[in-house]
Amino acid sequence: MFLTILQSFTPWIIYFSLEPAAHAAPLALIVNAIFNFKRLKKVFVIEWGTLIYFSILSVCNIVPSLQIAIGSHAYANAKVALASIMWISIFIKNPFSMQYAKEDVPREYWNTYAFKFINYTISAVWALTLSVKSLLAYFLPFSLSSSQWPVKIGLVALWAFPIIFTSWFPEWYVKNYTPKK
Repeated sequence: MFLTILQSFTPWIIYFSLEPAAHAAPLALIVNAIFNFKRLKKVFVIEWGTLIYFSILSVCNIVPSLQIAIGSHAYANAKVALASIMWISIFIKNPFSMQYAKEDVPREYWNTYAFKFINYTISAVWALTLSVKSLLAYFLPFSLSSSQWPVKIGLVALWAFPIIFTSWFPEWYVKNYTPKK
């Protein structure tokens, strides 16, 4: 499941890695269409949210009167967008991680409490982490000096936490909280 989620985040990784944001949005849009075509056809929440966000951002780049949307907080706004997509998936009772899990987990487990709990929890951890990163992106200076290395480590750890949690939590939960046969 982790590699599939990572593939879904490829457009976002590209977007956050390139400068300027205005040029990164169309590239992220194209990458999303290519890398996530199958999941777009299956109406996966992250892929469609990504498509919609980068489409809007690409149009904002083309229309001069809308370029303010790409302004100085472009990357922070993108983190808010990604966190919002994740929260929306939970609120519409279709947590984004469940869509990926269904590709790996046999159908007979899909309606179990454990399967649902695991996926709501994973999705919430990702959404909460991105929400914290969004807040930090607005309040931290744009360029951190070398004397601020603890902050840099913390920002990297915020990416690492949901990745590690996604790999660890399902097995741990099943081992500790599901009835033994």
